[in-house]
Amino acid sequence: MSAAAAAPGASGDAGTPAAATRREKRRERKKERRRRARREAAARARAAEEVEALAADPEEERRLRELEEAEAAAESERARRAFEEAERRWLEAAAARAAEKGRRGGRGCGRGGEGCGEFVSGEV
Repeated sequence: MSAAAAAPGASGDAGTPAAATRREKRRERKKERRRRARREAAARARAAEEVEALAADPEEERRLRELEEAEAAAESERARRAFEEAERRWLEAAAARAAEKGRRGGRGCGRGGEGCGEFVSGEV
C-alpha cells in the first residue's frame, strides 16, 4: 500500500474518509471553542471573586475609594488647566487680531476688508 493511498481522504471511494476528516476537524474546533469559553468564564469568575473580596474588606474599600477620588481630582485639575490654557491662547489671539485691526485703521466687519458693508455696532 502506498503512502498516498494510506493517507485519509486519499482513497477514491466517494470521499467518505475526507468527510470524516472534515467532521473530525469540526469537532476539534468545537471542543477548542468550548475549552476557551470555559477558561474565559473561569477567569471572569476569578476576577469577580477578587473584586468581591476587596469590597468585603472595609479598609481596602476605603483605600480604593480614596485612590479613585484622588485620580478624579487630578483629572479635574488637568481639565481645568487645559481649559485655562486654551482660554488664555484664545484671548491672546483676540488681542492680536484687535491690535492688527487697529493698525490697519479699518472699521469693517473684519471679514471682507475695510468697509465691507456689513453693519458693525458703533457705525452710523
